[in-house]
Amino acid sequence: PELASGACNCNEYSINVQVYDRGDKVTSRGMSVGIAGAAALAGMVLAGSAGAQARKTSGDKPSGAAPTQVTVEGRRKEASDRIDRRVYDVSHDPDAATGTGADILNKLPSVQVAPSGAVSLRGDSRVVVLVDGKYPANGNAAIQNMPASGIERIEVMTTPSAQYAADAPGGIINIITRKRAHLGVSGEVSTRLSNLGDNLHAAVTASKGPWTLDTRLVYAHGDKTWRQIDTLTAPYAMTDEGRYGWAQDAAVATANLTCKFDDARSLAFDSEARTMWAQLHNDDRYRLDQADYDQAGRGRIRDQYASVELIYEDNNTQTGRRLTLDMWRVDYDNLTRNAYRDDYRSAPGAAVYGQHIRRRGPEEDVKLDYERRMDNGDQLTAGAEWGRIAADIDTIYSDNGAIA
Repeated sequence: PELASGACNCNEYSINVQVYDRGDKVTSRGMSVGIAGAAALAGMVLAGSAGAQARKTSGDKPSGAAPTQVTVEGRRKEASDRIDRRVYDVSHDPDAATGTGADILNKLPSVQVAPSGAVSLRGDSRVVVLVDGKYPANGNAAIQNMPASGIERIEVMTTPSAQYAADAPGGIINIITRKRAHLGVSGEVSTRLSNLGDNLHAAVTASKGPWTLDTRLVYAHGDKTWRQIDTLTAPYAMTDEGRYGWAQDAAVATANLTCKFDDARSLAFDSEARTMWAQLHNDDRYRLDQADYDQAGRGRIRDQYASVELIYEDNNTQTGRRLTLDMWRVDYDNLTRNAYRDDYRSAPGAAVYGQHIRRRGPEEDVKLDYERRMDNGDQLTAGAEWGRIAADIDTIYSDNGAIA
């Protein structure tokens, strides 16, 4: 009845038609059509079957033969509209078993994903992609490495609320991942070895009642050295014979504590700490028409970062009320040191110079977003945000005077 009347609130049906005659399958076709097409297809098949049955006479068909049977199977795509978003349930999508998040997004109406990972909504690339309501660490590129099997539904917001309006004028795509049920304590340890570096990954998850704790630790090391010769002819002839290299160590620790009070209310506490050390070196021998010189460069980088975030959400879909409170703080300390020494063959002495740059400081932010659907059909949307950035930047340049 829904197919024939077109009363379903959906955009597309998957139709499978199977025609049987005398117990033997004659045709089996699968296709995807719109509502009007589904109704027309059902009418055509049923009318054709009835006409064919009316044209048959008792001499054309054995008396014991089974009548022609037509089976029309339809499954509505799981899409629903909420106050400010359209929600797609992709948990049963056939591509979810082997595809990626980009494959699933490409199948949604008005959503396009470029091979580079750039996402656009209705042709507008100013789109923000969220994962469980949070900004992923690697931006929109996160969908390229995300397995589709871990996605439960996707929310598309073409007119973001006050909480996100300034950051996403083109819209918001929120990917909701599957919530796995953990019993007791579980963990995993993995490692990877390659010619560019190695890493170690460990994770422990514990749950009890509505509470779930997820902790992860990642350590990575990489290094590389190489030689390179460059020859230039303009604006002057020059040959550069160089040896280069870098080495890097990084460690990241995360902890996520969540509580699902009920279907509407949830609380999440996220924390992350990471640190990175890197060393770089270059030894170049320049050969010019006017002056030859050797350059030795050394660099050191230390990057430290820590963040905490608390999110409370009360989303009552029955009454159309949604309240979100998001508070976070970030502390960072970045130090970069570079030193160079140029030895000129045509002049005595060496030029020694470098720079020391340190950036540090906290950033804090509090966001409150409230939405409510009124009894007369109007919608009330309100938002507030407070933020503070306190940055301290020190820059020191050094030069022994010979560089002049």
